[in-house]
Amino acid sequence: MKVKENDFLVGGAKLGTYLSYTDVEPELMVMKPGDRVLPAPFFYEKNLWFYLIRQWAPGENKLFPNGGFEVRDGGGGVRNYDADQVCLHPEIIKHKKTLDKMLRRAEKAQAQRERALKRGKKGRPASTSTPKAVSTPKMGGKRGRPALTPEAIAQKVSTRAATRARSGGKRGRPKSARR
Repeated sequence: MKVKENDFLVGGAKLGTYLSYTDVEPELMVMKPGDRVLPAPFFYEKNLWFYLIRQWAPGENKLFPNGGFEVRDGGGGVRNYDADQVCLHPEIIKHKKTLDKMLRRAEKAQAQRERALKRGKKGRPASTSTPKAVSTPKMGGKRGRPALTPEAIAQKVSTRAATRARSGGKRGRPKSARR
């Protein structure tokens, strides 16, 4: 199965393009009303659901001289497609080859291989220049907590020792405060 783009001609003038199927496997063309189908314009969409309402034979409906389909979409709307634009959803019969095409696995794998070749070896290129000298951190900067002077350190140590002597070295509430 292949999805191809066709010219949409009206009165000999091209107004745009539309998608249709070519080389469809016969097991994907056996449908009955109520079956899940896959219109060609939505071939690569993952979570859309379409159900067949009615199939028109060639010459049965003047709007579809070559035959066509009436399809209900997931929102309840009715859509009409030509005979070459609808097939049975491959998930219904577990048609693995078509499911792989829908997920574009082959295209993604090829793109991944091309990117790998283009990228070459992974990682950062090795440096050939001389190694850089390790720099020591600058002292006396304005960021962070200012350094204590030796007098402030001595005062802090003395207050800590006095507090420790008063408390007896134990933490928590003093005995005199407990009842």
